[in-house]
Amino acid sequence: MTAHTVHEVYNGIGTDSIIRFKGKKYFVNWIEDYDEKGSLSKFSMWKPLGYLEFFEKDVIHDRKFQQTHGLRDTLEYRALKGNKVQLNGVVYSIKGTDKDRLYLGRSSEKEKLYVLEFEK
Repeated sequence: MTAHTVHEVYNGIGTDSIIRFKGKKYFVNWIEDYDEKGSLSKFSMWKPLGYLEFFEKDVIHDRKFQQTHGLRDTLEYRALKGNKVQLNGVVYSIKGTDKDRLYLGRSSEKEKLYVLEFEK
C-alpha cells in the first residue's frame, strides 16, 4: 500500500482507507496485491468515487498498463542490515511494525507511508 498524510480532520468517504500511524493520519491511494510466489494478482488505485480494481484476468499484466502505472509483475523483497529493506531495487527504512505489517518510508518522500502487509 502507498498512503500520504492528510489533515487530522479529513474524514473522507465510506470507501476510503485511512491508516493511523505514529500520531498521523494517512490516506491509502494505491494497493498492490501479490500472491505467495510474489506475482502481482490485483492492483487498486483511488479515484474520487472509490477504488478502481484491476485483476490478473484484466489488464494488469499488459506491459503498457504496467508502464503507465509503474507496476511490476513480481515483488522482490530483501531484508538489509539495520532497519532497511529493499523492494524491487528501492531501499526503504522501516518506520515501525504491527502484527503482519511493516511501515516503510523514504527520506525523499516524507509525506508518504508505504505499508507491506504479509498474510499468514
